[in-house]
Formats: sequence, structure tokens, C-alpha cells
Amino acid sequence: MKEKLQSIITSITDVVNLIANHGIWRILEALLVITVILMLLNPGFVIKSVNDIIDGINDDKKEFRQENDPLIRNALHDAVWELDAVRSSVLEFHNGKSNPSGLGFYFADMNYEIVKNGDFFVSDQYQNINLSLLNLPDYLYKNGYWYGTIEELRIIDPKLASMIKNNGTGWIAFLLLEGSDDLGILEISFIDEPEDKQAVGREIRKLGAIVASKLDFANSKKGSRWF
Repeated sequence: MKEKLQSIITSITDVVNLIANHGIWRILEALLVITVILMLLNPGFVIKSVNDIIDGINDDKKEFRQENDPLIRNALHDAVWELDAVRSSVLEFHNGKSNPSGLGFYFADMNYEIVKNGDFFVSDQYQNINLSLLNLPDYLYKNGYWYGTIEELRIIDPKLASMIKNNGTGWIAFLLLEGSDDLGILEISFIDEPEDKQAVGREIRKLGAIVASKLDFANSKKGSRWF
């Protein structure tokens, strides 16, 4: 262990001396030249190395999903039964495409949904939702949280209110899922206005912290070999 620590210290010292003697930009230029030479001499090696890195990241992402999907569904299930709600779901943000200049269009998919026994699923109706057509995301970016009746939601976002009313929802709470970036929107919905709205507020914040941590791949990998 002592020898390994000494080796690390020596390596760090060598890097510091290199930067002090030659400057960071000259070192970066040299690394770029070396990379170009390697690509010219052995492009297959460089391409394989890049592919190996990409494959490793994709494997980690798949494993992250497989581990956390059941935990997210369990957390949503517990919240629905704890609050006697009819539904809880997660709309995950994604960039599905962009305009010719490269500016992205931002969308959301309902990738997680838990409903009470006897209630129907609506996740198929909430795929590739163009967030530019809705007002609620902008409200949540500024405020983080909203709850109220569908008619109150209509004042903020009439399009979304009409969509949700068709599901039989009368009262709903939303929370912006935040982490290394804005991840999505968490919702808990009810047929009628709940008696204890403070309990809903506490539960959705607690649930939001759990769900956000299970969706934030970038934060989970800080300090790893990929990040």
C-alpha cells in the first residue's frame, strides 16, 4: 500500500513538473499530435478503444436501469397506497431530435406509472410529448412544485389540463425532478381533492428525492472511470 501511494505521489509530481516546465496548452497540443499520429499509424486501435469506452458506458447505463427500475416502481406504489391516490407517474425528459441548426426539441415520455387496482393505465398516451407545447414545465422550472384542481391547472396549462381531465383526474400534484440536470416531472393524482394536502406535499418531495436519485446516471458515476 505504501509503495502504491508513493507511486501515485511520484506520478502527480511528474505531471505538475511537466505543466510547470512546458505549460498546459503545449502539453495538450502534444497529446493532440500523438493522437493524430496514432490514428494515422493504427486507426483500428483508436477506433476499438473508443468503441470499448462507449460499450462500457452503455453497459453501465443498462445495469443502472435494471437495478433502479424496480426501486422506482416500488416507491411510486408505496406513495399511491399511503396517500390513497389513484395514480403516480414519472415523465422523463429527452431530446428526441433537433432543427437543422442543431437546436434540440425537448420531449417527455411517461416511463413509470403505478395505478390503484381497478384504475386504467395512461402511459401509452403520454409518449413523445413536445414540451414546447406545454406551459407547466416552464412553471416548474421556476417554482419546482405545483398542486391543485384540474380547473386550476387549466389557468396555467389548458392543453395539459384537458389531457389529464380525460383520465378522470380531479386533483393533481407535480414536482420537478432535479439532479445533475432537470430529469423529468413526478405526479401524484386523485379523483377528488385530498383532505390532507400537506401530507401530499411531504410525500411528493420525499418521493421526488428517491426517484431523482434513481434516474440520475451522471451523478451516480461521478468519480468513476467514465466521468
